[in-house]
Amino acid sequence: MGVSQSAKLILNALKKTWDHITVLVVLNLVWFFLAFSPMFIDSLIKGPDVINLVCTILALLLLGPVSAAMHYLIHRILTNEELSVEEFIKGLKRFFWRSELLVLLGLAALLIIVFNFSHTANHEAVYMRILNGIWLYMALLWVLLLQYAFPFLVQQDINIFLALKRSAMLLFDNLLVSLMLLLLGGFLTFISVMLVIPLIILWFAMISFMQNYVTVELLQKYSNDHSKDLD
Repeated sequence: MGVSQSAKLILNALKKTWDHITVLVVLNLVWFFLAFSPMFIDSLIKGPDVINLVCTILALLLLGPVSAAMHYLIHRILTNEELSVEEFIKGLKRFFWRSELLVLLGLAALLIIVFNFSHTANHEAVYMRILNGIWLYMALLWVLLLQYAFPFLVQQDINIFLALKRSAMLLFDNLLVSLMLLLLGGFLTFISVMLVIPLIILWFAMISFMQNYVTVELLQKYSNDHSKDLD
């Protein structure tokens, strides 16, 4: 896929996001308050440090399942299916443990990369600088790959290792559009964090919608024979 085709796909994703902006705002509000509800409770009760730690851990544990349920609802938007509380609960239950494992695996991999990079960044030796570049490259690839992990998980209802395998194959076959999607997502994240309000009302749902839309569109270009490579 060339530059013009990749840019067109990303622009179409933005257009589709605008077409569903109202429902995405609602979904993002639900995601934000459910995923971080332990933190809100902690801020209200203002308990000791141990309570703060427990609430932080609970928020991390909720992040995966709530995010997976939202991805599930967003995919239903793309397939013109009904959204409901029952469907949200269905997605939450269906992907609960797989999403937990996916988030924990994602965080663990990033922590390992950051840890190794921090221990080689201050060395002047040439081989250490090469290692720095390798760790930065690994971090970029991992973040690029994670863009497709949740969409594959909820769209194809597969285990996380198969989802990561298919994400990697889709990534390397569509590197340019994946980079464009990541850059746009990074820009939206920066704006949302700086302004705060977009983080609450739109950030997660918008990026998730674009990830699911791009995944669906990229998979459509494969013939049946080629798509077997993603099995």
